[in-house]
Amino acid sequence: MSRLRHDPLHDTWVIIAPDRERRPQDVRLQVVPDPGALCPFCPGNERETPPEILATGRAADQPPDRPPWRVRVFPNRYPAVTGEEGRHEVIVLGAAHGRGLAALSPGEIAEALAALQQRFTALEGDPALASVLFFLNAGAGAGASLTHPHGQILATGVVPVVLRTELAAAGRWRAETGRCLLCDLAVDAERDRRIVLGDDLAVAWAPRASRFAWELLVAPRGHQARFAGARADELGAVARTLGGVCRALRAVAGDPPYNLVLHTAPVAVEDFHWHLELLPRLAPLAGFETGTGFHINPVGPETAAEALRRAVAAAAPEETS
Repeated sequence: MSRLRHDPLHDTWVIIAPDRERRPQDVRLQVVPDPGALCPFCPGNERETPPEILATGRAADQPPDRPPWRVRVFPNRYPAVTGEEGRHEVIVLGAAHGRGLAALSPGEIAEALAALQQRFTALEGDPALASVLFFLNAGAGAGASLTHPHGQILATGVVPVVLRTELAAAGRWRAETGRCLLCDLAVDAERDRRIVLGDDLAVAWAPRASRFAWELLVAPRGHQARFAGARADELGAVARTLGGVCRALRAVAGDPPYNLVLHTAPVAVEDFHWHLELLPRLAPLAGFETGTGFHINPVGPETAAEALRRAVAAAAPEETS
């Protein structure tokens, strides 16, 4: 039976339609990488990218733009924005070519988050930039052009529409209830058994009005407006939680393509709750979605959360520590 649900964070409507998962399909997106192609993000190929802005894992007396390194940040060679329009950077999340988030250790993810935090702090210090966004496209179906795990940092002089919508929703909720919208959504997820993984510092859950099958939201437990202000222990907890749910997603959904997006308040905004949205892309948006703004999700969030919890419980101890 289909159910219509409102997503208060994005002010959108979602149709939870489990029967849609049984539709016959004979179209699949398949991209076969060229095994002989040069990866510009692999160690030794630093000359294929612009000069680095930041790198971790290298001694201070070693020259830049050479291995070894663990995390590396540099300007995007093909930027979406330039000059007065903003900044566009690439953050390579690890030296190994084929290891996505599900294969990285919590420590490796935490190191990448710490490097990302440094770049947010630097970019938010530029008065010409109003908003900084991080996103990761994993897999061709999610828009990735290279398989080496990497994300992108895009800073602009305007606040994006999606973030403006979230800020407005959070403001209305605060005015009506005196509470944080995201904190209340986490409480609701606990009540409805949609929590997938978490501890005292971070939590991941399936949103009640999930727009995509297996959609997840990861956030620090503490109310905190900006990612740049997170403590090291909070980043470590978010890293453990994010890695755990990525491995669970790989186990239950076959390592699907996904987008990971970081939502954080602009510098001038103090009342928000930063978070990460993990959006699997198992099916493209079609005419109904683009024509109405509604989403149709064939996997209910309660079903998704239960399956992902089982996958977390079945994981090896070293994967969750």
